Amino acid sequence: MAVITLTPGESFEHYHLDESITAHVEGEIQLTVSGKSTLLTEGERVIIPAKTSHTTKNIGNVDARFRCYHPVTEGDEAEGDGEVL
Repeated sequence: MAVITLTPGESFEHYHLDESITAHVEGEIQLTVSGKSTLLTEGERVIIPAKTSHTTKNIGNVDARFRCYHPVTEGDEAEGDGEVL
């Protein structure tokens, strides 16, 4: 599991070779999967299919955090400046 912090306006695009779960922790987060965007509320979780690119964006005015649960697999790809804690 990783906890990722995004500053206002920052986004994090990535995919995993295995299924993953994105869980909203705090802030205003927009999740886009396969071209469909949704706002995540605190505590909400979304299952992301394997090998599916998805973007998490902080659309608020303060830092936002989310958790990403997935097996760590060689070949996972990420773009963006999300801080992994």
